[in-house]
Amino acid sequence: YKKKIEKTNYKKKTKRLKVGIPRSLYFHKYFPLWEGMLTSLGCEVIVSPETNKEILTKGSNQSATDLCIPIKIHYGHVNYLSRNHPDLDFIFIPRLISDSLDHYYCPKFIILPDVTQHSAVSNIPVIEWTINAREQSLMKSAIEFGKKLGKSKEESKLAYEYGYKKLEEFHELIQDGLIVPEALYKMYPFDKYPNYKFKKRHPPKLKKDYKKYPLSIMVLGHPYNTYEPIINHGLLDILKANFVDVITVENAPKEVFSRRVEIDDNLCNFWDNEDELMALSDYVIHNDEIDGGIFLISFACGPDSLIQEVIMQDFDMQNKPFIDLTLDEHTGESQLTTRVESFIEMIRRKKYK
Repeated sequence: YKKKIEKTNYKKKTKRLKVGIPRSLYFHKYFPLWEGMLTSLGCEVIVSPETNKEILTKGSNQSATDLCIPIKIHYGHVNYLSRNHPDLDFIFIPRLISDSLDHYYCPKFIILPDVTQHSAVSNIPVIEWTINAREQSLMKSAIEFGKKLGKSKEESKLAYEYGYKKLEEFHELIQDGLIVPEALYKMYPFDKYPNYKFKKRHPPKLKKDYKKYPLSIMVLGHPYNTYEPIINHGLLDILKANFVDVITVENAPKEVFSRRVEIDDNLCNFWDNEDELMALSDYVIHNDEIDGGIFLISFACGPDSLIQEVIMQDFDMQNKPFIDLTLDEHTGESQLTTRVESFIEMIRRKKYK
């Protein structure tokens, strides 16, 4: 990092560092924090576009066949930034180790900066922000990150506080009822932030026959599955078109995630990502206002496969409708749409019989 900063003469402020952010993995959850902090540190942020077939194909072709689809998409976005923005100084990849004292992130996230840097998908240096609650607070990790850009402790602290403020603003929009893509567009409209490429969402065509029979369904899924329409084939729009009120992990009340999930008297969940899904599952099955749940799983995801059976049993014990959808680059649109619409129809017939 020191050599790169000296090369760009960043300390003399003769050039703004250009940092690319792939629109993948936890982008939809933490982008306001990352963007706020990077821009406060004097960087120009460039974001890859929404995932398209070319990005998906290139990512799949440059990945091991047994990797999950979100990681393949990530490689595709890094490759896009490398090819279309060769003047980038860095590509930002967070190293997510632990968000709490009790859990770890998936191993793929822990080693992500390393495998991205040493893969063939990009020749642009990676700059990482290590998130490890077991060793240091977010503030301390932000100060360490700022050092890589030649910034002082005070400058990094202020940048983190600004980024966190943006993240809180983002959360407020979601709690007000906007889904994540809508909240991001409201914060970063295209005419003011063309580098971020957020587009206004157009509402799906409604099936008016169902207007008198509304439903509420929880989508249990990580953000890289829930907000990636190219692999879930527009699941959120399918639900909304059928007059289904969609609730996601991000829309759920914060108190749902206030305590650690216990599977039984002797076993607690180990994975950070899965803990929030299991907490949400418990919330859904005991909430009479939510009619059912859809669990989105990436094919070849080890942690998700471990909790899938537990969640399914919990729903079954409470007689709550539930389906799981396994996603990869081969998931057929018609197959997924048929399953989802059939699931909705069965719930509607039971509720309004």
